[in-house]
Amino acid sequence: MKILLISTIIILTISSLRLYANLYIDGEFNGWEGETVVKLSDGSFWIESSYYYYYCYSFNPEVNLINDQGQIKMIIKGCCDVAIPVQQITDVIESRINGTFEGFDDGKIFLLQNGTVWKQIKYKYWYKYAYNPKCIVYNHSGWKLSIFGRTIDVERIK
Repeated sequence: MKILLISTIIILTISSLRLYANLYIDGEFNGWEGETVVKLSDGSFWIESSYYYYYCYSFNPEVNLINDQGQIKMIIKGCCDVAIPVQQITDVIESRINGTFEGFDDGKIFLLQNGTVWKQIKYKYWYKYAYNPKCIVYNHSGWKLSIFGRTIDVERIK
């Protein structure tokens, strides 16, 4: 009786989830940090829609996007295997920092190789040195700049 009940619960749970897509993250994944943005192998960008923190490093991990009763969730295979609510973002600029990157600090200016210039508008300090690193700028409740999985609020000044 218990096995039948457990099997029925598992079948009902699985039947309420629909596979939306089976893709890969394009590049490194460093875990979830509350505003994590990932680019998938089909070129789409996705952001966490509710806070979850979990560190896990993986390169090009397989991803399942599932529709859980109208909410899209992402499962990174081999990395915590938890279904994280996500939203697709479409207003995205991919570029690189032009020259030396030395992290975030209040009021810092970022010149991108595509010619746009962005200014950090909220305090967040983080140091990391890199030369010409990849970054994305996206509009999701205001403009954000994301680099190495870290995100700050920015405004365009050029």
